[in-house]
Amino acid sequence: MRRFFVLSVKTDAVAARLEGVCSSRGIDYAITYEAAAQRYAPFLSSVSQVRVRLPAGSATEAALGELGARPVSEGANLAVIDAKSSADLQLLADTDAYHSLEDNLKRMGFERAVNDQGLKLS
Repeated sequence: MRRFFVLSVKTDAVAARLEGVCSSRGIDYAITYEAAAQRYAPFLSSVSQVRVRLPAGSATEAALGELGARPVSEGANLAVIDAKSSADLQLLADTDAYHSLEDNLKRMGFERAVNDQGLKLS
């Protein structure tokens, strides 16, 4: 995992800028870990780092340059996990993939709990 600092006040802005750069360059990516979970179920008060899987190569390096990502050993707000192949990104090609998480869990036999009023819990 490679660690970077991107000048931004919030990690949401880092994720949005990353999405814009990757989309404009046609780079598949997958936001993972806490930042991905926060988009699906926003229970954390804040997320300090965006972790993303990106394909290794010159296109990714150019995108990181455009983003202004500087390599750091401490204080990273962007962590890049190099994907070994496009198969690593097949199911999670964009940040909206996490919206299908509930459907995928249902297919695996998981259901949300229901409260006393019969409403599904988040």
